[in-house]
Amino acid sequence: MHIGECKVALIDDKGNINMMGKVGDPTFHVDYLFEYFNETYPSEPELSLLTDEYRRDVYAYHFGNFGYIVFYNNVHEGLKYGMFYFPNNLSKEQIKVLESLDLGDETVAICFDPTDFGSFVNYEIVGANGEYNLSEAMNAYFEKFTFKEVNERKII
Repeated sequence: MHIGECKVALIDDKGNINMMGKVGDPTFHVDYLFEYFNETYPSEPELSLLTDEYRRDVYAYHFGNFGYIVFYNNVHEGLKYGMFYFPNNLSKEQIKVLESLDLGDETVAICFDPTDFGSFVNYEIVGANGEYNLSEAMNAYFEKFTFKEVNERKII
């Protein structure tokens, strides 16, 4: 399966991609993540409090704490768009994967720099208005930071 066809994808810090579901299927995004959490991290205290009732940004935040990039693929009224949630630090392998992904003309947004408020998580966002493909969104993301910040803070 191509990442553009899945409903949810996780990219770990080594650049491995785990794709779940098929875009357009009726299963909620968080249901896939809830199942993955329970299978992969059954004894993690941080994750034991999560239920399948949490919003998907909360799940993305917790996956980010484990170094994952979370990708949600959406179709609404015939329009396809993607949401990437970045952890605080990206690995070089994750950046290579992102640079190699081909999502065609699918518009994407990148959510980054999360702030946890308990019941919800707030993110900075580039591409929220559907104006970017993945390459353009990545450029806009990196333009948000100085060269020093990119080298010291965002890439591990």
